[in-house]
Amino acid sequence: MELIPHLSQEKDDSTRMEQLQKQNKEYHLVGKQRKVAGHTLFEFDRKTKEIRFADISRQAAVGMDGSVKYQTRTDIHSGCYYIQALNKKNAEKKLRKIGLL
Repeated sequence: MELIPHLSQEKDDSTRMEQLQKQNKEYHLVGKQRKVAGHTLFEFDRKTKEIRFADISRQAAVGMDGSVKYQTRTDIHSGCYYIQALNKKNAEKKLRKIGLL
């Protein structure tokens, strides 16, 4: 008499694949930057050499005492470099100074 049922190989493989997919979606802290007043966050794609506005999401959380805390996060894309600048022209100048453009 078997106490532990024998599982087929197909079920084991699908479970393993699902666990691998979940591991790929984990988020890691890449870095933090203080926001400079008056500047905008730009992202520079190293492959296409394109400068565009970074995608920013802002969330509000209300505490037990009624105070509101805001949390600002940026969606990080692989192969992109992030820089704060006054405008697009200034961002290009900063990237040239670093040596990325």
